[in-house]
Amino acid sequence: MILKNLDQIGSKEFEFTIIGSGPAGITLATTLAKKNKRILLIEAGGFNFSDKSQSFYNGKVIGDKYYPLKKCRLRYFGGSSGHWAGNCRPLDEIDFDKWIINKNSIDIYENRAKEILNLKEDFFNVKSEFEEFQEIGLLKSEVQFGEKYNEEIKNSKNIFLLLNSPLLEIISRKDNYKKVEKIKIKLNNEKEYLLKINKLILATGGIENSRILLWSRHLSRNDFLKNIPIGNYWNEHPAGEIGQFVSEEKENNYIIRRLTKNKQNNWIYFAPNRNFIKREKINNMRILFDKYDVDIKKTIKHRIKDLICIAPNLGKKVVESIVKDQPLHCFGVVKFTAEQKPTFDNKIILSDKKDIYGMPKVKLYWNIQSDVFRSLRIVLENIGEQLIKKKYGRIGIDRYVFDESFKFSKDIFAQYHHIGGTIMGDNQSNSVVDKNLRVHNTENLYILGSSTFTTGGHSNPTFSIVQFSLRLADHLLL
Repeated sequence: MILKNLDQIGSKEFEFTIIGSGPAGITLATTLAKKNKRILLIEAGGFNFSDKSQSFYNGKVIGDKYYPLKKCRLRYFGGSSGHWAGNCRPLDEIDFDKWIINKNSIDIYENRAKEILNLKEDFFNVKSEFEEFQEIGLLKSEVQFGEKYNEEIKNSKNIFLLLNSPLLEIISRKDNYKKVEKIKIKLNNEKEYLLKINKLILATGGIENSRILLWSRHLSRNDFLKNIPIGNYWNEHPAGEIGQFVSEEKENNYIIRRLTKNKQNNWIYFAPNRNFIKREKINNMRILFDKYDVDIKKTIKHRIKDLICIAPNLGKKVVESIVKDQPLHCFGVVKFTAEQKPTFDNKIILSDKKDIYGMPKVKLYWNIQSDVFRSLRIVLENIGEQLIKKKYGRIGIDRYVFDESFKFSKDIFAQYHHIGGTIMGDNQSNSVVDKNLRVHNTENLYILGSSTFTTGGHSNPTFSIVQFSLRLADHLLL
């Protein structure tokens, strides 16, 4: 049911109030509604994209080059699923080494998450010809939550959707700072409204979750949310193009076979296995060999000199094949997506600048640390040595992997993956939520989304967000 104002519901209270209608909020709301729970779902934006609404996401980034904060997230029904690429993969077992839960507690929700995301195939992970690497694939979802669940929520008897009503503050009881009593919203973007709360679930994304909690703590007149590292340990998935490859067009060439193999989304990635990661103490990541889609002569021309110096025989063959217009070689780029270890100083804080409702905008401190570069060097050098040994070809690693100069590149080495800021842990000194996503030292406040991930691995976060949403629903139904 769509609410135009809260007078429509009279004095009845909701069992659950969910803030945010992205994949996390919608998955949780629809799951609880099937159990006849009464839910208020509050969205700051409307059904459609709006430049005015989007401007509330303005903020400042300090550190490495990053996307404008108002462009890398969406403030409307369906959330950032409105612009996601649909790539899905669960977190790896090794990603949970520093979590207080294990992978099995999330794996049980894999099939249900696949149903929600309309995924029919299975995830694969098989041994590759590269020693200590696995071949892995991503599944592709076409689901945009705003489109898929629009009619279901409109017609629901248990979900009450309130649009264009941003959350301004979470307020605890005066006599019990551990319990949320009410929230303040800007009802229909017009007037402030105080709403009583039973259980509150904040699912507004990997930046906004921290912003709302930080501001609510600042406004609090008691110990509500005090001494908790809100906003800290923020991380992303450094990603981009980091090299080139050239390989001979031989029938038995492993790289060529992998490039032409039609499996899932036509891309096969190479990921270091658990033993390699543990032994070398590197970050989890995936590497992709991708063919050039443009004129080979133009793209390889500026690399020929380097290739001839490093590998004279192969370089000579490449030159001869180009001169004779013989497609004897495959040319392409090497791409990566890597885990970024959470650090305290990568963080979200409140800015001195405020939006029109008086709520501070955010400052995001983000830097790619040396562990990412070191991990890339070890992984690429290992693959490069095996390419030479097996006579499959050569890779060239870009300079900035060695001199760690991403910040000076014209490119942005990141995705729209906002992880951390309200991470999961066993106590309030090192985390914001417990294993059940309840905020430490609170009784009825929960956080949902990738902001709660202890670490991010290399997998795109949406699939795991859906899994955690299903898990939280089960916990709330106990």
